[in-house]
Amino acid sequence: ELKDFGTLVRIGRFTTSKQQELLNEYRNKLENRNLFHADDYRLVTVSAKVGTGQEDFETISQKVLTGNLTNSIPWAQLASPLATGTRLSPGTTVATITRFYTTPVWSFNPCRVTHCDYNLPNTPVYHTLEGHLLSGEESLFVFQHANDQVTFRMQSFAGPGKMTMKPLMWLIRPLQRKFLEDHVS
Repeated sequence: ELKDFGTLVRIGRFTTSKQQELLNEYRNKLENRNLFHADDYRLVTVSAKVGTGQEDFETISQKVLTGNLTNSIPWAQLASPLATGTRLSPGTTVATITRFYTTPVWSFNPCRVTHCDYNLPNTPVYHTLEGHLLSGEESLFVFQHANDQVTFRMQSFAGPGKMTMKPLMWLIRPLQRKFLEDHVS
């Protein structure tokens, strides 16, 4: 089940000041419900130029919208009930399976796709489910600019999935950042 935080904020195409306003609103909701301290949640954004032209745009969009982009990372996989190449849709439950640094420990992190925009930019949004190391959302964006440059951006707004995870966040945060960075590299 999705954790009930009231209205979850979908971070999308906003100015930096608008993002900060939405983050503050979301943090206030969490704090007012005594779930976690607002400072436990962080916004992490990574982006990179990933190509030029319509062909590159369509290729990266297909990888993002089917979850295959995650499967190109050696230490992470996206487990999905969908057939290979099938586009994600709202309501689809998936899980990221990630290796914890260079240890033999792997974690299973369930998520649900809550939004997919097949128009420009191509945007699936995932929210974490019970059992995920983190609690929050990830948004993936593929843009094709007027100059034909194709950019991929991934954003995560997350905090500890359980209070027992809070002391381990110093280990999890760098892994979270690496997860996002490896998607755009």
